[in-house]
Amino acid sequence: MVERSVRPRLEGLLAAARARTLALIRPLTEAQTRKRPAPELGPILWDLGHVAAFEAAWLLGRAGERRLPAAFDPFARPRARRSAEELPGLRETLDEMERVRSEVLSRSRDGRLPLGSAEERFLVRMVAQHEGQHQETILQSIDALASSGERTGPPPLPPLPRLARAGADEDRLTFGGGRVVVGTGDREWSYDNERPAHEVELRPFRLDRFPVTNRRYREFVEAGGYRRRDLWSEDGWRAKEDEGWTAPLGWVDDRRGPGVVRFGRREPLDPACPVERISLFEAEAFARWCRARLPTEEEWEAAARGACGALPVAGGLYEWTASPFRPYPGFAVYPYPGYSRPFFTGEYRVLRGASRAAPPSLARPTYRNWDRPERRRLFAGLRLAWGDR
Repeated sequence: MVERSVRPRLEGLLAAARARTLALIRPLTEAQTRKRPAPELGPILWDLGHVAAFEAAWLLGRAGERRLPAAFDPFARPRARRSAEELPGLRETLDEMERVRSEVLSRSRDGRLPLGSAEERFLVRMVAQHEGQHQETILQSIDALASSGERTGPPPLPPLPRLARAGADEDRLTFGGGRVVVGTGDREWSYDNERPAHEVELRPFRLDRFPVTNRRYREFVEAGGYRRRDLWSEDGWRAKEDEGWTAPLGWVDDRRGPGVVRFGRREPLDPACPVERISLFEAEAFARWCRARLPTEEEWEAAARGACGALPVAGGLYEWTASPFRPYPGFAVYPYPGYSRPFFTGEYRVLRGASRAAPPSLARPTYRNWDRPERRRLFAGLRLAWGDR
């Protein structure tokens, strides 16, 4: 009975993910999907082929035989080595995506796709969430293509929501300290790095109720924040100098005033919208300028769970935290070692929040995103925290 009631919902989850993927790439030419949009990104065609191969491996493959073809294995083909030369054409790739999906649905409807356990149902949700995560990468690629002069259609992401009240970007939440639960025991939606649920002790802290706005961040830029070495970590200053950063990605200031280029289109810089497309290094420098710091991921999650009042997070952007991406106490790989464990190196920082670039299924307080601290093409911003950690 559980299987019968859940199958349509899981099939709907897969269908929604696929519909969004196809909508994102519909305005693109085959040549655009084969281009490397930026040094840190591979061709969009690779993401599409990988999505199909991942779904085939996990929903059609046998346990113990779930290996991806080398061309679509992210470890065999890290982003720097992803070349369109070894990939099939766009039409062939889309046909493969459809072939795999048709077989998955056929097995679901005649009962050959087992869904009796939480672990089996998780595999379907994992495939849908995984496709949504690659939609984020595709959006970054479209932004990079459009910024280089390519015609990519209307902006595929809406602007960030504005703060409704002037001065709201100075509102703070206060947590008096104590033990809180972080993580989850859920096995139907959550990734292995979100588990298990466990208690942590937090010291008192204050936290921005809303993400830092363009207004606040522009004050930092105009005050010379990008020229003050004392505000930057050694690695951050080196990255800033090497890349020539003088403001967040896409910011412009010309005779029309301050603006931002998103998906190849210039818009006025809205002071009431959150700042986004900044690196961890920029977020840290801004926090130092404000005599503040970034929250830890545990502080962020405690606030998102309501420990110190309402923390609006949905529909916006990811937010950098001060926390390296590490396993929780009692971490266990599930369902495969390649998702989280290779990145527990200390080189990656955790991002929290609910990005409008991501599917709604990832908008949960326990979800942990991560990336390298120099990455700034992410749809990411920050909140500030105060207090001893």
